[in-house]
Amino acid sequence: MKKQILSTLLAISLTISLGTGLSFTGQKPVQAFDTLSGTLSSGSPFTSSTYNHSSSFQGMKVYHGIDVSYHNGNIDWNAVANDGVEYAFLRAGYRGYGNGSLQQDSKFATYAPAAINAGIPIGVYYFTEATTEKEAIEEAKDCIRIIQENNINVTLPVALDYEYQYNVAGKLVSPKAGLSKAKATANCRAFCDTIAAAGYTPIIYANKSDLSTLIDGAALSESYGIWLANYTTTTTYTGTYQIWQYTSSGSVDGISGKTDCNFWYTNGDLSTTPLEPIGDLKNATIATIPTQYYSGKGVKPALSVKVGSKTLTAGVDYTVSYTNNINPGKATATVTGKGRYTGTKSKTFKIKPAAVASLTATTTASKIKLEWKGSSIYNGYEIYRSTTYDGSFTKVKTITKGKTTSWTNKNLSKEREYNYKIRAYASVNGTIYYGPYTKISAGAISGTKAALNKGGHTILKKPSAKAKKLVTVPYGATIRYLGKTVLKNKTKFYHVQYKKGSKVYDGYLTSKKGLTFRKAMITTAKVKLRSQASTKAKALTNVPKNQPVIKLSTKKKGGVTWYKTYYLKGKRLYTGYISGDYLK
Repeated sequence: MKKQILSTLLAISLTISLGTGLSFTGQKPVQAFDTLSGTLSSGSPFTSSTYNHSSSFQGMKVYHGIDVSYHNGNIDWNAVANDGVEYAFLRAGYRGYGNGSLQQDSKFATYAPAAINAGIPIGVYYFTEATTEKEAIEEAKDCIRIIQENNINVTLPVALDYEYQYNVAGKLVSPKAGLSKAKATANCRAFCDTIAAAGYTPIIYANKSDLSTLIDGAALSESYGIWLANYTTTTTYTGTYQIWQYTSSGSVDGISGKTDCNFWYTNGDLSTTPLEPIGDLKNATIATIPTQYYSGKGVKPALSVKVGSKTLTAGVDYTVSYTNNINPGKATATVTGKGRYTGTKSKTFKIKPAAVASLTATTTASKIKLEWKGSSIYNGYEIYRSTTYDGSFTKVKTITKGKTTSWTNKNLSKEREYNYKIRAYASVNGTIYYGPYTKISAGAISGTKAALNKGGHTILKKPSAKAKKLVTVPYGATIRYLGKTVLKNKTKFYHVQYKKGSKVYDGYLTSKKGLTFRKAMITTAKVKLRSQASTKAKALTNVPKNQPVIKLSTKKKGGVTWYKTYYLKGKRLYTGYISGDYLK
């Protein structure tokens, strides 16, 4: 009590105005806080020194508090409250430097309820030894677990205690001592973001030197509170901070031995966050949101939000809500300030139909049937066609029902390859939204055709004599024929596929010389080529899945249709039979 009187007299003599503070229930009386003005100097109830405060706190209230761990022994919290302590930070837990295990402070479960019952609001801190972001998140979750499992009402911030640890011999033993500044800063962010996501206010504790050398205190202060440790009467730290731990040698009734003591600067009271707002999102800039595409679910694109030159962090500096973000049309994203940011800002973006999925082509000698996966959410589809490889596309069909999933193009030239592209569209409030095109090419060919290569043929990447050569097809290999490709200048190429092992070469031939195309089938699985039309016949070799094979002749035996064919393996050309059960 003598210390309270001394503090009051000293404050008056130094032109510090005293105001009425918080009134708590229980045994704690009405508290006094200092309001900084004039010389910005004041005394502490727990030391005999006078402290000079930063001019950035002019006009703010200063609350007096302590932080403790099991090292402080047994505490009489009612005596602590009556001695002028207005808040307390309790160590919830820590990562041990020996085995790296996560541990709860042995006094936390005793201190916390006793402090709260004495009318002292509490925050907590957690000593980190995380060397990775994963470990930092693990520590944050352990801190949250300790709070919740002990059913403690933590109304003040949750702090990350970032400092090096030494053993009893004074030797540095912190596993995190070898981290780069960037990595250590990232670990701090991971811890704080996890704390914020759980609904608590994160803050970072570190000393003056460490805030500059070990972690990027300036960058971290833009998103989180800073609790500065600097044992002096006039700190020269120029960075942003909200709490100043000015001594580790305070004297507080109810606690034996020396105690850490702190100044808390705020425009509010201890029911508010120590983080003074530093920005209003009405002044924010939200980068243009790229066009999104319908998925059947709520579309939630990531945002880039800036206030001035600072890029804000989602979940820490703001939250995002979306409206009209499922179906095609115009959607809105609204950001709402959080932590040190207030206000809201909205940005619209477009949702267009998705690309048409599962587009396939079924061909005959004069027709090509296109099929796709439709959606009733769309108004329909537009289909375009080009009759030449390098020509322009012309709309050939507009479908006016989203549920329609096929269209047949009739009266086509035999073997001619046609190029198609299709897109969905949706009409919303008078505006038509088009999806991206899905393309496919197909030749007007009846069934599957293939030929045995009996001459020198090189497959080109594109239908041009100057195009890159993909592969030279060996004698005896089977080439699948996809159609006749025509250019605008009427030059003709032949679209083919050649399968070698697991690789398929898709390209173009300049001529069909030496090739006789016949009906073919495709293997549906790895299958044996046999010397005769029987499962008991000798297996000549294995034919891989999805291999085109020419139908030379057929033979039925035992209810199974067998197909005579060729297959080139290495340099050897085999002639044999494949069961129709493995062909399509």
